Amino acid sequence: APAPYAVLSLCQWLCASRAFLETPGALEDPVPREREDASSSEEDAVSHAADALLESFRANPAHLIGPDVPPRAARAALWRYLESLPEPPVAFSLYAALAREDPADVHAPAAQKSAERESEAEKSDAAEALVGLLPPARRAALECVLGLAARVVAAAASRGDAAEAAAAAA
Repeated sequence: APAPYAVLSLCQWLCASRAFLETPGALEDPVPREREDASSSEEDAVSHAADALLESFRANPAHLIGPDVPPRAARAALWRYLESLPEPPVAFSLYAALAREDPADVHAPAAQKSAERESEAEKSDAAEALVGLLPPARRAALECVLGLAARVVAAAASRGDAAEAAAAAA
C-alpha cells in the first residue's frame, strides 16, 4: 500500500515552500497554545485552515495543495494527521528497539554506558534493519517525515542557525 497521500503531499509541499524553510523553528508546535506574538485570531485562522486542508484530503485523497495555503496551516495539518493515526509511523512495538538508549541504562555510570555502547555505524545498521520491518506504507510515511526534517535542518544550517540545526537534528 502506498504512503498516505496526505503525508506525502504535505511533506513535499512544505519541502518546496521557501517561506516554511526560511522560518526559524519551522518544526516547532504548529499552533502554539500560548504565544505572545500571535493573536488568538491568527491561531484560529491557522487551525481553521489546517482543518479545512485535512477535510479536503478526506473528501479527495488526491487533493492538490494550492499556493495560497499558509505554511503554518500545512504543518499543522501534517502534525494533526500524524497524531490522528491509531499507531505512529514507527510502530509502538519497534519504538523501544529504535531508541538510542535502553531506559534501564539511564542511571548507569557514564563509563559503563560508554563501554557498553555500540558504535554509531552499528546503531545505524540496527535502526535501518528495524525500519525495514515496518509495513511499506508506514516506512514510506516515515521516510517523508524524516526527509522533511532533514530539509529543515539543511535550511537552518544554510541560514547559519546552528542552534536550531542542532536542536532539529537531535
